[in-house]
Order: sequence, then C-alpha cells, then structure tokens
Amino acid sequence: EKGVFTDQIYEGSNMSSIIDVIAYSYHVLLFYLNRTANESMFSQSEIYENMNRIVKLINYKPLGYQTSVLPFSMTAEKTLSKGVYTIPRYSFIEANGVPFSFSTDVSFTKSNQIDELISSVGEGNILHQGKYTEYPTLPATGEPFESFTISLADIKIDHGTINVYVRDSRTGAYSQYTEVTSLYFSDANDSVYDENGRYELTFGNNINGNQLNVGDEVHVLYLKSSGNVGEVGPGALAGRPMTLYTSVNFNRIRNDIKPVNITYMSFEDAGKLNFSNTTTSTTPAEPEEISTIRKYAPEFF
Repeated sequence: EKGVFTDQIYEGSNMSSIIDVIAYSYHVLLFYLNRTANESMFSQSEIYENMNRIVKLINYKPLGYQTSVLPFSMTAEKTLSKGVYTIPRYSFIEANGVPFSFSTDVSFTKSNQIDELISSVGEGNILHQGKYTEYPTLPATGEPFESFTISLADIKIDHGTINVYVRDSRTGAYSQYTEVTSLYFSDANDSVYDENGRYELTFGNNINGNQLNVGDEVHVLYLKSSGNVGEVGPGALAGRPMTLYTSVNFNRIRNDIKPVNITYMSFEDAGKLNFSNTTTSTTPAEPEEISTIRKYAPEFF
C-alpha cells in the first residue's frame, strides 16, 4: 500500500534467496575475471594451455619432448652390387635392445664392388631413438579446419618426427601431408596441416590448405621414444643388423607415396649394410616449460 517492498529483509524469503544467488554468482564471476585477466597476458600467464594459446597468435609452437639422436656411419659390403639404393623410412637398428630409426627415406649410390664407406649417408642423416608406431585411424567429417588431437598418456612422442598421411575417400589413394607454420600462408592446393606443441592436427578449408573430405582417413605415425633408458655409448651399433619397417597398412601408404624413380632396398640387401658409431647418443630434451616459452617466444617474434 505504501509502495515499499520489504520481503528482502527477511532471511529465507524468496527475494532474499534470489539476492543471495545473484551475489554469489557475481562473486564467482569476478574471481574468474581476475584469474582470466592474468592468464590472458603473456607476462603473467602460469598455465601451460593458456600460454600455448597466447604464443600461437604469433605462430610460435612450443617444443615437445625430443628423443635421443645418434650420429653414425654406414659401410656397404662387397656382396652388395653396384647401383642406387634407398633405405625406406622408419627402418631401425636395435642397439643393445634400444631401437634407433631413420625418419626419412635415405638414398645412396654404391660405386665399387668392394667394402665401401657410404659417407653421404652418415654425414647427411642422423638416427632417432625409438620405433615408429601407428596411431589408430582417424575418420574425417569433412568440416573446414577439421582438427584432431593426438593423445597418448605416459608415452613419449618425439616432437619432430610425427608424419601424417591421408587416404582420399574419392580415389582411395594416400598422400603425405606436411607441417606448416600457419595454414594462412598455404595455398589451397597444398597438402598441409598445422601442428602445435600438444599435437593437435588442423587441416585447411580449401582456401588455406586442403580441406578433408567426408570419409577421408587420417593416418599418423609417431616415434615412440624409450626416454632416458634409450641412451647408448660408442660402438652400440657395431654388428647390429637393420630391420625394414613393415606393416599391412603402411605398405599401402608407401606404395602410393613412393617416387617413381626410386627402388627400396630388399630385406636381403639390407643385411649387407654395416653400421657403427664412435660417439654417444645425445640426452633427450624435455618439453618446453612456461619459463622457456616466455624467454624464447619474443625472440622468435
């Protein structure tokens, strides 16, 4: 009657309860606003995911785990005929039970019918500790900028040796996709993907990089490292045979991506190569932390 509403002064009344809910909601929102305000700034962010998101704006990609690597030399036995050979990617050598792998195809020429040191192979390549493993097939939905996350708990994936292949649902053929700094610098005809420190694979939209088609299959091979136990000393490769990587799925991929002018080594010829190392393998490097990202990202920019 007097135009004054007094219900809110009574504890437990409907209006009092509504005010309590609103007050608590604003209290929580202000807490998160303060938190996110700090986490949105490069100089104050302390959460890795937020820091990663911030530096991604300048195309800085934090380094993940880096496995041990090993310099080596290779000699071709006199029983190996003269000619041009290619060691297929992912072939590996067991050094005292620790696998070391080739990350790319390696071609060389044997020019004499004697035991011959193939200096070009050892000087131009390096072995990465670990064995290549196939990630489960990822089906594509055909969305622009389609993204996949490679998630493997408690498994050390070498940062620089993730390979991506896509099977086109229309042709059935495989093609290899290469990593780029940013999709926005890529032509629509390029087969590219954008990858960050947490191994999120993002494809294009047919304007910036190729867009995946509905039903395409994404195949990822990664190098599974043994960690610190994978370090070896001088002479670890002596007398160790090379094993050619093979699987039903990868054999199909390799047949489609193989250049027409090369011939991969046979299992028999692979046994005629001798490997050696005179140095120890390097120490694995742990993923970049927030402190190192804060240091190197401005320099990168």
